[in-house]
Amino acid sequence: MNSITNNGTYEFLTKVGFSLNKAKVYVTLLQNKALKGYEIAYNH
Repeated sequence: MNSITNNGTYEFLTKVGFSLNKAKVYVTLLQNKALKGYEIAYNH
């Protein structure tokens, strides 16, 4: 996804109850299924 799509996704997720940080992690997990939690925490 590009940043424009991500921004729309973040907006949607925050409207349904995600914090912005949790929305970013969720989208990152969906995009990079092989990443582990600590990899996301330190790289994004």
